[in-house]
Amino acid sequence: MLDLKLLKQFQEKKKKLKKNNYKKVLKTCHKKIMLVSKTGASNCWFIVPELTFGLPLYDIEECSKYINKKLKKNGLNVDYYKPNVLFISWNNLAN
Repeated sequence: MLDLKLLKQFQEKKKKLKKNNYKKVLKTCHKKIMLVSKTGASNCWFIVPELTFGLPLYDIEECSKYINKKLKKNGLNVDYYKPNVLFISWNNLAN
């Protein structure tokens, strides 16, 4: 007989792992923003990589949407170009 509780636990574990992978890509994006901001610029492009060393394969469009949402929540302006390109601006923070 199929154990539905076990099935649900498996699905939740998989969802949590996926979110953790997206967080790692987001961290890479944060590093790029900080690096670019040190040059005096107030915007940058970020291309969500199709592959990231040490991470399993992931859906780049879903990951891009996750990063877009998180950056906007932080108060950054983000333009999203499918499937994996983000234009990030923090001009509004300069004032």
